[in-house]
Amino acid sequence: MVSAEALTIGGLSLVAGLAIGTGIASLFGMLLRVIFLIPPAGLTWPVSELILLLGLAVTGMGTGVWLANRQLAGLRVSEVLREV
Repeated sequence: MVSAEALTIGGLSLVAGLAIGTGIASLFGMLLRVIFLIPPAGLTWPVSELILLLGLAVTGMGTGVWLANRQLAGLRVSEVLREV
């Protein structure tokens, strides 16, 4: 359950971040065309840096899921429900 939640939220966050980041980068590109004499050719995608960022995000999600599962494995459901 924790893994499915992390995968869903993480995946949607990465997609939303990519869409919003692309839009903001396009906006900054349009602003730079107005300010500078030599306009930029377009957006560039630093593939190696994007892969590194994606790997770090997936590693962070995986570590969080592992730690949460480890913490939840030690709890008894009856004890948790009594506290609620």
